[in-house]
Amino acid sequence: MTPTTSARSISTDARVSFKAQVTRNDHVDGAWWPQSDDLHAELITLLHSVEARVNPVARVVFHMGDWSQPPVSRTVIDDHMVRFDGYHDWPTGAVKLRGPGDRDALTLMVIPPGTDADAAALVTTAAADPANTMTIGELLEQCTPSLNVDEQPSS
Repeated sequence: MTPTTSARSISTDARVSFKAQVTRNDHVDGAWWPQSDDLHAELITLLHSVEARVNPVARVVFHMGDWSQPPVSRTVIDDHMVRFDGYHDWPTGAVKLRGPGDRDALTLMVIPPGTDADAAALVTTAAADPANTMTIGELLEQCTPSLNVDEQPSS
């Protein structure tokens, strides 16, 4: 079940939740629970879900090891060029969406696709809590025991 609250925006299609106001530091702005580990396939729904915060998304920064098949370096989504920047030294479990010129940004904790729905709801709620000041690493450390990832491969 997807948690609901008036303090943050939630999209059930993209399974993303974020704080009402973007943080300007290394704190997480919310969480995203993708359906699969195919970043390119998941991205269109996510980008539509964050349009009010970062529009258009011009750059997606991610950890290379988090996705089964990292996307090509650039693609056009909804008539906008989107650059994909994958790094091995980027924090695992994190995606940063940046607007043109890096003026707008949204940092999301990525919950693994096979995570139990109840655990994912707890993590999503914690990440989007306006009072939360934890970094992605701190959230992962605190919530890792709750992330009971299904052992079946994602389709």
